[in-house]
Amino acid sequence: MEAQQTAVKAIAWTPFTSTNAQMRLNLPAVPTETEGKMNGKYPMWTLTAKHPQVQVVAVSITYPTILNRKQAQTVVDSTLEQLSKSNSLTIKSMGEVNEGTYGRRGVLQSNDTLMKARVFVLGDTLYQLILSSSPENIGAISENEFFGSFSRVR
Repeated sequence: MEAQQTAVKAIAWTPFTSTNAQMRLNLPAVPTETEGKMNGKYPMWTLTAKHPQVQVVAVSITYPTILNRKQAQTVVDSTLEQLSKSNSLTIKSMGEVNEGTYGRRGVLQSNDTLMKARVFVLGDTLYQLILSSSPENIGAISENEFFGSFSRVR
């Protein structure tokens, strides 16, 4: 297990900018970037970067108007619930983050996966930052390299 944690610490986090997804952040590998629509109408961009010990996903969804705090809270909370259900994970803990109009962080877990997520609204955009690994490796991954590197690009 010590060798695994050493390998995880050696992840080379590389800056990446997506003007489509309107974000800049550090990723553990070159991402795939896909375009879609949420609910068939809101533009959505997804970045997925896979490394042998960790996977990160960053999503941006742009709404037609700026969301107020109540709207942002509804969207953020339902996004975390849906993230849990769609991945068959249990929400182990949640808390607020001081990011944008409203945001939450969550830790979701199953027997073989531990996922840490930050979901927040900045103006008219919902951002989801998700870091997944095995419960054995997650403690050795510098999550700040990912979450702390986020900045909005317009």
